Amino acid sequence: MGPAPAPRINVLLVLPTNATPPVPVILAINFCGNHAVTDDPRVPLPTGFVYPKCKGVENAHATEVGRNAGTEAWPKHVYPLTLLLSRGYAFATFSGGDVDPDQPEIHEGVYAWLSSPEHATATRAKQGGSLSAWAFGFHRVVDALLTIPEIDGQRIAILGHSRQGKAALWAAATDERIALLIAHQAGMGGTAPNRGTQGETPTILTRKYPYWFSPRYAELGTDPVQMAYDQNALVALCAPRPVLLSNGEADLAMNPPGQFGVLRNPEAIYRLHGVVGLGRASAPVSGAVVGDRLGYFLRPGGHRLLPVDFMAFLDFADRHFRPATR
Repeated sequence: MGPAPAPRINVLLVLPTNATPPVPVILAINFCGNHAVTDDPRVPLPTGFVYPKCKGVENAHATEVGRNAGTEAWPKHVYPLTLLLSRGYAFATFSGGDVDPDQPEIHEGVYAWLSSPEHATATRAKQGGSLSAWAFGFHRVVDALLTIPEIDGQRIAILGHSRQGKAALWAAATDERIALLIAHQAGMGGTAPNRGTQGETPTILTRKYPYWFSPRYAELGTDPVQMAYDQNALVALCAPRPVLLSNGEADLAMNPPGQFGVLRNPEAIYRLHGVVGLGRASAPVSGAVVGDRLGYFLRPGGHRLLPVDFMAFLDFADRHFRPATR
């Protein structure tokens, strides 16, 4: 993530053999470590923090029990590698814990590095928040992908689910090298409006996870009207690049209708770029990807990342990346 002794990110990259390089890539941040994606013993266990709800985790660190296991919310088929590769995509993933542990304390990761006495800009708190740190991790992995000849640097898509979807939006809004964004069930503080009337509120979220955000977000969260902008502005910063927001009908805490409204708002910005954004005002039918550069997907079910979601993700990416092999 920077000059030594900056912490390092371990990236798992899987390349398709049925497509002519350079190929598009889907880059995903994960909760459980790269080893949870595959049973290949060459993929090392993460040495730092791992999300405690993942399988095989002891004292917030991975064990071999978690290899190819994922978690109840992130089962091992959460990244259907066979599907991704058969569609002509490379797949890259990294653990958010490599960048910043998902906890209030600073023991390791990028903020521990920034807080070290030898660092010129030392800070003793997560002033930028974990979401910004994870977005920074996306940017550094993009740096690495751009050095790999088999990867098409013009066709880099990023993916995040839940809290990591919030980070993915922030990463895409602040880095134009990211060609396509998929934010899945990102909710409040991500792709749902701060001024929404359904689901979580900034106050609820920052009471439970204050370290995800800048302290200023919690201050304004008691009265979101004070906020100078809402989450639609971050989507607008992605223009004219493709953005897909996806949700489950039963996942009311993520405010799916509010997220559709967040997509509708930047329509004018996309038209200024000469492209169609969402291109519709009515709510979508469940099970179909709607929209153009701005896409929306709603399916039955709750807060999970499922194989059907990946089918929608790839269909949306195909529209814009058009891989040579299907």
